[in-house]
This record gives sequence, structure tokens and C-alpha cells, in this order.
Amino acid sequence: GREQLVATKLGSYSMLEDENRRLAAEIESMAKQFKEMEKKSTAQKSEIEPLSREVGILRRREKMWNSEKIDLESKLEREKKRVSGGEQLAAEVKELGAARASIEQLTAKNKQLESVRQLHQKRMEEMKRVISELEVERRTDDDKTKRQRLAPSGTGGSSSGSIAATSSGGV
Repeated sequence: GREQLVATKLGSYSMLEDENRRLAAEIESMAKQFKEMEKKSTAQKSEIEPLSREVGILRRREKMWNSEKIDLESKLEREKKRVSGGEQLAAEVKELGAARASIEQLTAKNKQLESVRQLHQKRMEEMKRVISELEVERRTDDDKTKRQRLAPSGTGGSSSGSIAATSSGGV
């Protein structure tokens, strides 16, 4: 009877130790995943910052160029009205055309950079969501581990007390 009870307790204890080792390994694995996610997140943040600054600079330039474009177009219209055909007008028209093409190229590049920035922003949000899920999962596993530790030791404590009472009563 008593030997069988002790053997049962040792078996339960052994199972708890195995479960504890398994959970510790799982927690370690999740911690490694979390650290890797943090590294990726930091790397992406460092990639996004210069792009965001460049996008801001390009937007300011685009506003300046749009303003300059409007001024140049109005000058062109005035000159067209004032002078009808001439070499000077042709040269200015060509210059304004080149300026317009340059502005359009910069506007296209600005749009590309904005889409890259948005893509990086989406990636950052996804990584934050994954990290958040991993943290919730880790807390849930920690809570389960605590409950599992508390439940067996609560019932095990009263059984050990009865074993101690039996052994002292037998002596």
C-alpha cells in the first residue's frame, strides 16, 4: 500500500519534471523567436527612417517645383501672347519642357518612395502584431504552467501529510 503510494507519487513527480522541462524548452524557443522578431523589427525601422526622411524632403521639393512649374507655365503663356514665334521663345519653351519633364520624373520617384514607405509601414505593423501574439501566447503558457504547478502541489501536499502521519504513527 504505502510503497505503491510512494511509487505513484514518484511517477507523478517525474511526469511534472518532464512537463516542466518541456515547457522550459518551449519558453526558450519562444524567447529566441521573439528576439529574432525584435531584430527584424529594428532592422526594418532603420530601413524606414531614411526613406521617411527622403520622402519628406521629396514632398517639400515637389511643392517647390509645382509652384515653380505654375510660375513657369504662367510665364510661358505670357510670353506666347507677347511674342509670336521667335528663337528666344523656342529656347524658353524647350527649357520649360525640360523643367516639366524633370518635375514629372521627380514626382514619379516621390510616388515610388511613398509606396515603399507604405510597404515598410505595413511590414512593421505586421511584425508588431506577431510580436504581440507571441507575447500573449507566452503569457498564456506561463499561466498554464503556474496552474499546473499549483494544482498537483496542492493535492500532493495533503497526501504527503498523510504519509508523514502514517509513518510517525507507525514508529
